[in-house]
Amino acid sequence: MKYSVIQKCKKQTGYEALPDEQIKVDLEKLKKILVEDEYFKILRETKVVFILETKKGKKVSFFPSGKILIYRVEEEEAQEVVKKMSLLINKTV
Repeated sequence: MKYSVIQKCKKQTGYEALPDEQIKVDLEKLKKILVEDEYFKILRETKVVFILETKKGKKVSFFPSGKILIYRVEEEEAQEVVKKMSLLINKTV
């Protein structure tokens, strides 16, 4: 999955990333991948969002639409999170 839109969040301190194309990620498939991943830990999950924590302790919200919110980070770290998340999303398709 390719993300080229990473912008500052309007409501939170952090960044928002949107995929270049419209997608629908199967959260159950993604969950199986996340459980084995060492970069992200699932803190909370619902049918509409995963709340994750990176190995650096940063909070991330991930939505089935591919939208990613990364809280309290600088742009460089937000880009790192988006790149890693993109690789994991690609494993679900």
